[in-house]
Amino acid sequence: MKYQYVEVVYLGEEGTVFGVQCSPKITVQQLLDDCGVSYQGLEIGIHQRLVSLSDTVKDGDRVELYSPLQVDPKQKRRRLVEHRKRYKKHMGRDGEGGP
Repeated sequence: MKYQYVEVVYLGEEGTVFGVQCSPKITVQQLLDDCGVSYQGLEIGIHQRLVSLSDTVKDGDRVELYSPLQVDPKQKRRRLVEHRKRYKKHMGRDGEGGP
């Protein structure tokens, strides 16, 4: 039987990457179940393209599990800008403090 090599990547807090030998024509769900990887509530992609659990994995694929964003990047940027504005107003234009 011919096997294929697939890489599984989870970029959570600790970040995990491991290689797997699997049989041809295996689905994403079968691969993750066989590896014992919990994928509930996560988005799954292959080479940065979202896929479904029923998609077939090919030799050399990089199966990626994406955890949901904790903060929307746009919201984070807005908060940072607002914080900087308040800080500058508090410190004065020259950063020496006082109005």
